[in-house]
Amino acid sequence: MIQQYSADWVRHSNHSRLSRGVCLSRRCPRTHSPQDDDQEWFESCVNSSIMAEYKMSARLTQLEYCTREPQGGRLTAAGAAFLVLLAVLVVVAAVSTVMDLRLSSDRKKGYGYLLSWSLLRSWQMLTEPVQTADTDLRFLDGLRAISMTFIILLHTAAFLVVFNVADTRLYEQNTFLLVNGHLTLLVQVFFIVSSFLMARKVLQQENGSARRNFLETMQNRIVRILPSYIVVILYMVSVHEYLGSGPTWHRIVKDEVDTCQEIWWMNILFLNNFNTGLKCLFQTWYLAADMQLYAAGLLLTLLLRGRRAVPVLAVLLATTAVFYVCVAYAWHLIPVYALHVPDNLYREYSGVTTFDVLYQSPWGNTFAALTGLLLAHAHLTLKTSKYDFRSSQVFRWVAMLAAPSIVLWILVWPCIHPLGPPTRLRSALLAGLVGPVMCLLTAILIIDQLQESDSLFRRFLSSRVFSVLARLSLPVLLVHFPIARVQLAAKDWPEHLNLFKLTFNAFGVWAMSYTAAAVLALLVELPTQRLYRELRGASRSRDKRND
Repeated sequence: MIQQYSADWVRHSNHSRLSRGVCLSRRCPRTHSPQDDDQEWFESCVNSSIMAEYKMSARLTQLEYCTREPQGGRLTAAGAAFLVLLAVLVVVAAVSTVMDLRLSSDRKKGYGYLLSWSLLRSWQMLTEPVQTADTDLRFLDGLRAISMTFIILLHTAAFLVVFNVADTRLYEQNTFLLVNGHLTLLVQVFFIVSSFLMARKVLQQENGSARRNFLETMQNRIVRILPSYIVVILYMVSVHEYLGSGPTWHRIVKDEVDTCQEIWWMNILFLNNFNTGLKCLFQTWYLAADMQLYAAGLLLTLLLRGRRAVPVLAVLLATTAVFYVCVAYAWHLIPVYALHVPDNLYREYSGVTTFDVLYQSPWGNTFAALTGLLLAHAHLTLKTSKYDFRSSQVFRWVAMLAAPSIVLWILVWPCIHPLGPPTRLRSALLAGLVGPVMCLLTAILIIDQLQESDSLFRRFLSSRVFSVLARLSLPVLLVHFPIARVQLAAKDWPEHLNLFKLTFNAFGVWAMSYTAAAVLALLVELPTQRLYRELRGASRSRDKRND
């Protein structure tokens, strides 16, 4: 019965694998020689209780140790260095803020470097984005903020229903669609928006040197992401493991810290999405894939600038979708709704082919990036020709149904298969086409909002709250996983979950993540961007004087 129930691995946990926490000296006094190792002691202890209660035997597959005391003792050199760096950032921010308050407007012009860390300026930059000609794009902030909120909630929910859970029925009966239906598809929104904004900016610039344009754009991108990324990695390899303890602390927290200490360089070089084993900052596979697709999309945009790009991109989109289906069929890949199952979550997708080939790879997200490029070129073409899609009644109906169709697609598509593992052909079709369908629906929604002058939905997405939350997308992506891990690993009892606890924990992680993200943005991300602009401005001034 256990084997038959567990065979539906898409919806059910593996109930032939049991997790037991036992204080051996108190629960099972040692009856054999002290020379026997702890594995035999533990196995005999658990096996005797299982036999007494259920008339079944158990075999040990993995033994993990836990401790009640905080991990580690003295502060390491790396930990001390990180605390010194944090103290320096705080002091510099305090001095810069005082100077910003005390200096007159005329004197401030000569202190641009020192004023870069002013908290007043950073707060203003965070809460009052600079007004540009692209005010019609503010609705994209709403799309990004809502998507990121759901991703944080779903990541937290996924952790809670897999680790330290006393009863798996909540996942198996209620949260299957919640976890498996949303995660993969919501990430596509970020790839689309990223490539769309990049291509739109490039297409609006004057035709200059393609090489210089490529290098400057990539440099701006790296400068925006890398400082915050490096600070979070330094935190992970230095002090993260000392924040608490618990029965699963080593497996949930310490293992990731050890991985970061070993392969941190893959994250810095944006190559960590090619890692098929344990991950450092698991969620940052997106940053690597996005950086790779950003560079490829930028190069393609520069090559197609001034040419008829829409037909070329449309052909590339169709080719990519066919490629997904063929690869999924040839490699026996599973659809993404079957990817986020308890066993894969428990192993953090280590060695899972579908995750490596389609989910975190750059080519697995190429369709979304190409969709963003096509949107940018199509929007420019529509503005040039002054054609309004909304003059078509058919498009108005399709656009009106786009948003509810996205919600419906996310909720329903995992249900379009029979119970149990999907067949090979159905797996290939779902693995290859579900993401593209989501991308096309999102593209229709975006192109409609680009041509919509004003609507209640557009005003909602363009609200100031979403602008702030969207501005924090990078730091909150970096910090929410470590926060979710710590609050989970610190628990020393099995969790009896219900929907209220699940929601309460998820929104708690969401609130803490955005609070920590705001601190990271005010102390690192925004000041380094202003310092970079100051350095570039000074360099350009010197070049003009030399000319």
